[in-house]
Amino acid sequence: MNALFLEEKNFIAGIPHKAYLKSQFRYFFNLLQNIYFNGNDITPLNKLCYPFSISQHPTVTKLISQIEKIRQLDTPNYQRQTSLEDFLINNHSFLTSLENNIGSIESKTIKNNLNTELYKSTDKKYFQHLIILIDKIKNLKNDCLDSVILSNSMVTMDYCKGYSDLDILLIINKKAFKSKSTLRKCRAKIIKVSKHLYLHDPTQHHGFFIFNSNELMMYTEATYPTLLHNYSSLISGSNKINYKFIDDSFEKKVFLYRSIMKLISFIDTPNNSFDIFKLKDFVSQVTLFPVLFIQAKEDYIYKRDAFKNLNKYFKSIEAFKIAEEIRQNFPYKRVRFWPNFIHPTVLPLFHKKRHSTELLLKIEPLKKEVLVLISECLINLSK
Repeated sequence: MNALFLEEKNFIAGIPHKAYLKSQFRYFFNLLQNIYFNGNDITPLNKLCYPFSISQHPTVTKLISQIEKIRQLDTPNYQRQTSLEDFLINNHSFLTSLENNIGSIESKTIKNNLNTELYKSTDKKYFQHLIILIDKIKNLKNDCLDSVILSNSMVTMDYCKGYSDLDILLIINKKAFKSKSTLRKCRAKIIKVSKHLYLHDPTQHHGFFIFNSNELMMYTEATYPTLLHNYSSLISGSNKINYKFIDDSFEKKVFLYRSIMKLISFIDTPNNSFDIFKLKDFVSQVTLFPVLFIQAKEDYIYKRDAFKNLNKYFKSIEAFKIAEEIRQNFPYKRVRFWPNFIHPTVLPLFHKKRHSTELLLKIEPLKKEVLVLISECLINLSK
């Protein structure tokens, strides 16, 4: 981990290291791509006049700046493109140039086809928006999507009602990046169906998980482990996903480092700045931490299996106990209408204040236990 902290320090200082630059570029590009296709690149107010936008979201501006910095370290005379679409197209081409004939293609198969009858017979009311979303995706006339896959607890049916969101993976092909027009058309269709993610779970954070086919040709599993395909069902498209894998031993530690830094940012956030939306983000990072720690130390593991082995890897597990208590008691309230321009941070207004207050009181003890957890893990990794 000490080497990783040094690499990050050098990156900030503008000292190039080829392997780390590639890692950072893939990470920042994927983030920007996800923000763009999920429609989060424009501010909430500007979504009122979508597809026209007045200004970019601050996160987008930061990501563009980071990618531009990497490109200039690699190519000093690089000049970034004016429009976001042109910027994405140009850097999608640059992503292709990083491939360098890595290995051979391996196919992973999604063995299960999604059957909505399971959700209708289990709890039709609770799953109504998932059922609608599945139908809309299946009827989506869009040749830019190769595969659409549902993963994790909504497939294994060990979801936490009121807390678990929808984890849906979209594989976007090269046709989407053909021109600004094809990018915008693809995004418009994705945004149109994305509201059902929020109608199912108004406090979900990540939107669709989006990868393009070029990324899969130099794939690091630290981003989205392919073992998740064992806990997935195909909604539409091809059930075979082609990959070219790269050595991800370094990437595993990078993702753990990012998780630690994000947890520290939550610890530094004043308690009175938390609401139900931010609390869920904090809890989600805590519950993901065992997965990232175990994969950095050993190999990839499914979240449910990681939690079965907490005592094997951690001396203190109080942070996970508090996080699980918050998960099980998370306030569950849906809205009937979700216009795409409304940002999910307004959702705390819909929750009962008393219930929210009771959970928000758990922030301080959770922070203390997370700090203990981080300290323990850093000592463990330095051995």
